[in-house]
Amino acid sequence: MPDYLGHEMPGPFPTDDELLRARSDGRVGVVVERVLNELIGLPWRDLGRAADLIWLGFGDDVHRRPLPPYGGSDLQRRAEIERQRAQPLARHRLHLQCPFRVDTPEGPIVGSQDIYRNARAPHDWMDAGTWQAHGANLFDHRASELGLDPAPGQVVEAVSADAGGGFSIRLTDGWRIVVAPASATITEFWRYFHADGGDHFVLFPSD
Repeated sequence: MPDYLGHEMPGPFPTDDELLRARSDGRVGVVVERVLNELIGLPWRDLGRAADLIWLGFGDDVHRRPLPPYGGSDLQRRAEIERQRAQPLARHRLHLQCPFRVDTPEGPIVGSQDIYRNARAPHDWMDAGTWQAHGANLFDHRASELGLDPAPGQVVEAVSADAGGGFSIRLTDGWRIVVAPASATITEFWRYFHADGGDHFVLFPSD
């Protein structure tokens, strides 16, 4: 078990070139595990979405770096963004743009396709004009029920990854977060970063 559990990975994230070489050599799983192993020992703190991009947060709260000076004209929107950024955020962030689900010992509790299903049984598919409203879909309903923050919730016990860039995060109480890129293309499936600044690890980087 690495000695940097719950802390920053020693050294910087692998570069885009290093990651693409690892993809060619079938070593992506090794690289992903090296990056995400720093989550081990941290509590899972939040789950949410922006449109169909899913975010997860782990670890202690931090404040994000201030935005650079603004030269635009939409001051109301700028003020809203600054208000949101002033709120503390779990430091370790995952942004997902590929299939995802959360498993419990009894079975899946929420997944990425639930964004497009009605919160009310029988959870029919929603049309493009209705699923985006927060609280209307099954994903939003289940995410709010998890009660991850401020309760410590589940803690990361292990991370395993595969050659396609997919990974599984094993949590306490038999829970598991599963992320599964579903394409052979080189495009962004997910990224990992720290909310208080620094580089992003993007799988996969594309021009």
